Amino acid sequence: MIKLPETGRKRHPLKGDRRAKFRYEKTIVVKVCVDSKDVAERWFQMRIEFTKMNGLGNDFVLLDFRSQNIALTEADIRALGDRENPQTKGFDQLLVLRPARHGGSCFMEIFNADASRVGACGNGTRAAAAFIGAQTSLIETDGGTLTCERLPAEASPQSDRETLVCVNMGRPNLDAADIPLRDTDIDTMSVPLHEDLPPACMVNMGNPHAVIFINDDQHQASERNGRALALEYGEALEHHPLFPERANINFVEILGETELRLDTWERSAGLTQACGSGACASVVAYHRHSKTQPGQFITVHLPGGDLDIRYSEDGVYMRGLAEFEFSGQVDIEAETITPAGQTPKLESEL
Repeated sequence: MIKLPETGRKRHPLKGDRRAKFRYEKTIVVKVCVDSKDVAERWFQMRIEFTKMNGLGNDFVLLDFRSQNIALTEADIRALGDRENPQTKGFDQLLVLRPARHGGSCFMEIFNADASRVGACGNGTRAAAAFIGAQTSLIETDGGTLTCERLPAEASPQSDRETLVCVNMGRPNLDAADIPLRDTDIDTMSVPLHEDLPPACMVNMGNPHAVIFINDDQHQASERNGRALALEYGEALEHHPLFPERANINFVEILGETELRLDTWERSAGLTQACGSGACASVVAYHRHSKTQPGQFITVHLPGGDLDIRYSEDGVYMRGLAEFEFSGQVDIEAETITPAGQTPKLESEL
């Protein structure tokens, strides 16, 4: 058992005989795992700094924990993502920067507003690279390590707040088991999801995507725009039984050989202004669908702006802006982990 400092406070046992709880101050609770030799867990109210950013309107709260060992609760994440939160104004995704695990610039955790964790976020990766500020950065994620490069941007009234970033999002996974799909024998180039829609092309860009080309004259969906289709079908298709981890649903209109229009229903987020990984998946699917040769940049028009995407042998490159909005402070109920043999510090000592 880890020895705690004497404080004169009362001890309040929890239910059961495996844990005890000690209250030092009204906002501090220390819990000790009596049967564990590894760690003491400590919960307390804490004020943290955050940065609000966006990529083409896809907005993020970024927390820089590269020098702090803080674990967020699911309640914290949902509170930070609440659109009624007066400090953060909510988010599409939460980006948490932690120390690198494999020699990169950082490891980035990505959470949706419902506290579900995701493996990749293209717009968020550009935002993180802009925040880090290096000419080249390596951002480790659950979906792999992504190489980011800051590029010179055209002068504009927003140029002091905007950064042009190019990210290699890695190579796509195209096998059914890797997307993943419950039917591992299905042809991922033509997956029927709804009788009124063209079949989807499935792509994993660190997270699963279904790409539906809506200007297919054989289906009535071609008469409607992507936004209307996303609103009508997106939520149901996100939870399609074929998707064990749910999926992002992309409705794509082919405008020309190097031009697409995209509307995305993002899992756990709904209709979004921009989805970077969705734009990447759509360009990969476009080359598979049209049998055109990859290698040149394709402009993808999204509700929040444009992204340039190039599919090549060494990965899918995404080029676009990331914008700083504001920074601030917010209170959370945080958890810190104290190694065995060390005495947890009180809030007044931090």
